[in-house]
Amino acid sequence: MAEYPYGYFGMPCARLGRMGGFRDLNTGRANQRTCAAVASSGFEAWHADYVQRAHLLTKALERYSNGRMKRFLCELFLQQELPVLQELMCRAEALTGDLKERSTAFRALASAILAAREFQQVETGLPAT
Repeated sequence: MAEYPYGYFGMPCARLGRMGGFRDLNTGRANQRTCAAVASSGFEAWHADYVQRAHLLTKALERYSNGRMKRFLCELFLQQELPVLQELMCRAEALTGDLKERSTAFRALASAILAAREFQQVETGLPAT
């Protein structure tokens, strides 16, 4: 297992500063899912997933955020599974136009992908993959 400096898992993290601006952020119970993932798969597997999510979120913020989508993107990347996010970002590569157009198209694409997955779950009774 990787070694971390003493206090690494301490809460609240001093680097985050004040979290008041995020009190309404819908994390989709990320804390509970994180604890369960670490318990079942180990820290390294969870961390690899986290690093990929962080990379994709950073890319989405740089390419598709018009200044009004930060909350939407953060909640999306907290709540959805990594394969969903990878599909979204792969398909979003084809989006063109200025930032406002890409931003609008990205939001529509995300909604379409999530709606299709929800429909698949209802139709098959199985979790979407």
